[in-house]
Amino acid sequence: MVELLESVLMIIIGLALTATSGAIIGHFRTKSKCLQKMSENIEVLSKRSFRIEKAMIILARMIDEQTDKAHPELHTDLDGLIKEILRSTNE
Repeated sequence: MVELLESVLMIIIGLALTATSGAIIGHFRTKSKCLQKMSENIEVLSKRSFRIEKAMIILARMIDEQTDKAHPELHTDLDGLIKEILRSTNE
C-alpha cells in the first residue's frame, strides 16, 4: 500500500514538474518571439529615419541652389544647418 502511494505521489510530482517546465519554456519562447519582432521593427524604423535624414539634406541643398540663383547676395547654408541639427539629434 505504501509503495502504491509512493508511486502515485512520484507520478503526480513528475507531472507537476513537467507542466511547470513546459509553462516556463513557453513563456520564454513567447518573449523571444516578441523581442525578435521588436528588433525587426526597430531596424525598419532605423532605415526609414536614415532615408528621411538624407531626403532633408537633399532638399536643403536644392533650396540653397535655388536661393543662390535667385538671390546671389544671400548665403543661407541650409545644408550645413540641417547637417548640424541631425548631428546633434543623433548624439
